[in-house]
Amino acid sequence: MQLMIVSLQEGLADEAPRPKRRKPTGADKRLVAPIPLDSCGRPLFPIVLPGCKVHSLGEIVTDRAGFHCQESLYPVGYCSSRIYASVLNANHACIYTCTILDAGTGPRFEIVAEDAPERPFVGSSPDECYVALLRAVNRTCGAEVIVPAARGADFFALPHPTIQNLVQSCPGARKCPNYRWVRFESPACLQVCTSSRSHWTLYRHIESRWNSVFMGWKGFFNPVHGHDHQHMLSSWSQLQELHLVKAQSKNS
Repeated sequence: MQLMIVSLQEGLADEAPRPKRRKPTGADKRLVAPIPLDSCGRPLFPIVLPGCKVHSLGEIVTDRAGFHCQESLYPVGYCSSRIYASVLNANHACIYTCTILDAGTGPRFEIVAEDAPERPFVGSSPDECYVALLRAVNRTCGAEVIVPAARGADFFALPHPTIQNLVQSCPGARKCPNYRWVRFESPACLQVCTSSRSHWTLYRHIESRWNSVFMGWKGFFNPVHGHDHQHMLSSWSQLQELHLVKAQSKNS
């Protein structure tokens, strides 16, 4: 009996210790900023985010799998807008409206420029129409000043913690089986605006790009000596005021 006990103890000692389950760290948390609500607890529109505004959350479609994936829900009627470089003149700012429409079996994504509404950028995914927009901006610049990347959802502001938290709280979200639910916490989350979503950042990127390639073209995109800089700032201010007036008129 003693020999059996010793053998059992030796066998247990030879077993490799079981790995401990890793506890979630702070990096796993998604932070969300509080937003203004009405007396009924509903968000006030437009929801103002860094670099863009969201005018409607839309309605979640539960009976067709194409309207959601693991990372995102695509509610029909969702609408956001942001200021970005015009496809007619990349040196000028333009308001772009991003919407999600019902195309039957799946969503239809549209990006429409205010100064070229007859030329919408359309796709079956946000990446498809977003990449088409960036390529159009490159053609206007006459060079690839920005590399088209699959970040269309960011241009629509769908992955922004504030918006994703609100959308997944809408009726029907729990009925989307493929969507991976995300937990959010406060305080506010800050996001960096890159040249692929911010017109001002793109403007500075274009300036740096051209100055490095064509050193002799002084003032072409020069924010100090060039007349275009003052014109762009004036256009930017006017567009922001116009955007605010339009949003207020829609809500009234």
